[in-house]
Amino acid sequence: MSSLNFHSGKRLFTESELVGEEYLRFFDVTSEIHGEIVSVYSRAINILYGERGLLVSIVKEMDQMSSLSLFVPGLFELPRRVIQRFVGAPVVMSREQVWLKDENERKVKIDCEKKWNGRVNFDPVKFGMKHEFLRKGRIGYLGNILLSVAKWDGLVPIVAALFFGYAGGDYDRYVGYAVEYLRGVEAQVRRKGINTLNLSGLVGLGMGFTPSGDDFITGALLASSLFRGMEVDRNSIEQRLDSTSYGGKTLLWQAMRGQFPFYLISGIGKLINLVESIRGKLWDFSNGVQGEFRRVIGRLISHGSTSGADAFTGFLWYLRLQGSSLHEESGHT
Repeated sequence: MSSLNFHSGKRLFTESELVGEEYLRFFDVTSEIHGEIVSVYSRAINILYGERGLLVSIVKEMDQMSSLSLFVPGLFELPRRVIQRFVGAPVVMSREQVWLKDENERKVKIDCEKKWNGRVNFDPVKFGMKHEFLRKGRIGYLGNILLSVAKWDGLVPIVAALFFGYAGGDYDRYVGYAVEYLRGVEAQVRRKGINTLNLSGLVGLGMGFTPSGDDFITGALLASSLFRGMEVDRNSIEQRLDSTSYGGKTLLWQAMRGQFPFYLISGIGKLINLVESIRGKLWDFSNGVQGEFRRVIGRLISHGSTSGADAFTGFLWYLRLQGSSLHEESGHT
């Protein structure tokens, strides 16, 4: 795999270190697994398998990969009307191949080009990145960048409300609920010293293939895994998985096991590399640093309709709460 090439400064991690040189599929097993195609999109085919109600996705592009995905771009060269015939069809998946069968009993065999385990392969804490991110004012800076490059869709307005006290009355009901719920979580941390975050009230919140609340939780889980601070209560989330969509359930099921989407690990890794490359410089809006942050964050949040932005919102929210807790403990303001 090629190295990252987004900034002329220092780089902590190469692309292979960010997303892994080895691609190991979750169902890399000797026995066959049976499923059924439930939806077909321009860049993904979703297969429901197993009693847990999880989805395996055959995807067109690498940034759509997860630990339950197969990278098979050649399949999408077929006309969509042809692929659509396989909706509802049985699927058999083995170690290296997938067999599809349409309504006329015609079989298609797919060779899997790449597999991936979705695990984080780099350690930002080892290189002092926790301190760099949690220094006073830096999460607010990143929140400002997010608000300047994102559409205010999904749960992005949470940043305006909780980071900067914006009290606009134009929130939709999902955002309004999330803001109040997260204020309650923050109050428990600050008043009672609770070190485990219960985010289960956001499971299934919102619309879409992966609801915004599920993407937000995934971003928070990644931040917790990377920076090893307050824990996100996985048990409470696990108990509510059946209250969200198949896509959201699959996303959260993987994230709670330390397996995250390719786009998210890669994007956050590039952000960490950028922070390292400007170590010692001011983070402000008067120099070229702002443009670099806008580009890296803009690319990250472009994933899906709101998924990337919602996940990054959850990532920043976690870091802000973690940073506030550390500053209070140290007596800094």
